[in-house]
Amino acid sequence: MNLIRGLLILFLLILRMNSAFSQNRITDINLFTIKDQPISLSMVNRFKVTAFFFLSPDCPLCENYSVTIGKLRQIFPENQVNFIGIFPGKFYEKMEILAYMAKYHPPVNPLLDPDLTLTCFLGANVTPEVFLVDNTGNLVYQGKIDNWIASLGKHRTVVSQHYLRDALAAFLAGEKIPVSQTEAVGCLIE
Repeated sequence: MNLIRGLLILFLLILRMNSAFSQNRITDINLFTIKDQPISLSMVNRFKVTAFFFLSPDCPLCENYSVTIGKLRQIFPENQVNFIGIFPGKFYEKMEILAYMAKYHPPVNPLLDPDLTLTCFLGANVTPEVFLVDNTGNLVYQGKIDNWIASLGKHRTVVSQHYLRDALAAFLAGEKIPVSQTEAVGCLIE
């Protein structure tokens, strides 16, 4: 039963991916606020860089990473770095998302991606996963927030690699990003 469900989800993602890639720029994509208001991702033009955090309200890793996202928000200026939480698909009710936001307080502007348009455009597969997009719409980093999660069910006691923090610091300083891609580990996007 799980195999059939997985194959069906994969098939739907491939169908949606075709429509997502017909749009050639991230700034052409429209999502929705938690109040069902359409919002254009052309807003990325107003910031030096935007961090798109793919989140799900029932993923324990998203719950844990809310603290880390909060610490990052304190480090990087809000007028230069935009933090957006993307809730992909139609699997979660808005009340579940609002409850997650109220309980864990991730400092992100929550947006809904019900048709997986941005999810497929960026190639997001798990939550939490982060994508940094500069103000021209170019992807500059994708993957893990840090290396706390070694693999599903296994985490480190000490974080030794701060991929997102280092990418943001390097980008804002005009330097080469030390690691521009990592393989995110987390809850599968359905």
